[in-house]
Amino acid sequence: MNPPLEVPSVRISRRSGYIPTGLSSHPAGELEGAEGSRMCACVGVCWEGSAVRSSRGFTLVELLVVMAIIAMLAGILFPVLRQAQDTARMRECMSNLRQLGQAFSLYLDDNYGFAIPAPAPADWCLRPDPLAKYVKQSLPLPSETYPRRLWICPGDRGYGNEPPRWRYNGLALSSYLYPYGAYLATIDHIDVRGGATAVNAPRRPDQWARPTRDPLLCDWSPNFHMGRKDESTLASPDDAVKCINFLMLDGHVVSGTRWDRMEGYVKYAVIYDNPFSWGYNPGIVLRR
Repeated sequence: MNPPLEVPSVRISRRSGYIPTGLSSHPAGELEGAEGSRMCACVGVCWEGSAVRSSRGFTLVELLVVMAIIAMLAGILFPVLRQAQDTARMRECMSNLRQLGQAFSLYLDDNYGFAIPAPAPADWCLRPDPLAKYVKQSLPLPSETYPRRLWICPGDRGYGNEPPRWRYNGLALSSYLYPYGAYLATIDHIDVRGGATAVNAPRRPDQWARPTRDPLLCDWSPNFHMGRKDESTLASPDDAVKCINFLMLDGHVVSGTRWDRMEGYVKYAVIYDNPFSWGYNPGIVLRR
């Protein structure tokens, strides 16, 4: 039978700095000897030779394996997250268009059914001024980064070195295309050629033949949604990426392709379903 272990009859103090043989001391607390009135056991006091194991660090191979796994997960997750973000922006854009359609209906009611007037300078970018009082939102400043307005698409964040469309040429415009060439009198219309109507006179959209396919508004650019980047102005019939939202005259919103914007829906509104157009033919269906 082993003899009992005797504790050295000495006092260990932080002041003296003396540590007896066989003991190591933690800086906290004091240890009274056998003849003292008390013995203080503190964390860190241990016998030399006791089993104290230090933790081993990762090897280079282990670190490389962990980094490779993280890189693989990031490569899988980033495209999914980006697609989810694009989908959320596209849905918010569709909500914006529906509310703009309601504001447009209120404008028509207050103006005997006639569409909004011609912009200056003339282009097909929607001017939000006539609709601002109906949506009860102020016009943004060109210096704002990402203002939240119904006429600014959440995906309109610029492309390459170009600014967002709503801030084009330093003007506070909108992100949406409005076919002024359809709902304003132009020199190509029959009644304008005959002298019965003045150029840029607003039209009544309720006279269009097929409001379910005639757009009132749509995204200005396919760059806004689904990560589709428009590197040219060409639209291929084989393009199946639905990256553009359309608000139709009847109030419903659909998603379409670049071809639908360039060669489809907009042509219906401007030419084939327009009762004042030289090419009026509401029975025609554009095929891809």
